Amino acid sequence: MSKENEFSEMFLALGVQGIKAVSVFYEGGGDSGAIESIICTTDDSTANDWSSDPESVSHYDDTVKGLVDFPGKYETAFHDMCYRHILDHVSDWYNNEGGYGNIIVSVPSGEFFCKNSIRITEIETEDYYGNIIEHAASSDKE
Repeated sequence: MSKENEFSEMFLALGVQGIKAVSVFYEGGGDSGAIESIICTTDDSTANDWSSDPESVSHYDDTVKGLVDFPGKYETAFHDMCYRHILDHVSDWYNNEGGYGNIIVSVPSGEFFCKNSIRITEIETEDYYGNIIEHAASSDKE
């Protein structure tokens, strides 16, 4: 079975289970990263909210309408799909200072939106000019 058929079959099965959307939270830094959690909703309004504002999704709020566990049968295939077809193509979320993000996947269409945030250390540069001999001489007088 081709990967496309496998993924299509998985999304149809998720839809049959009433799942409307899947939210994937990932985080990384220091040359490694991982999917931290996956949650699903069976509620249309929650799915619409997630799609319009992925940053508003809380993976630790058990009061979300229609919240259900991701079916274990598809967990490995879903992880692989997210890494291979989404996370391997977004900017630098696992290197150096790292980053994090949320992927919202609509069910059964498979359409996704990824909100990727990269941590960047700011650097300020200052220039100093002078004469070290004169500076040393004036320091000796103090």
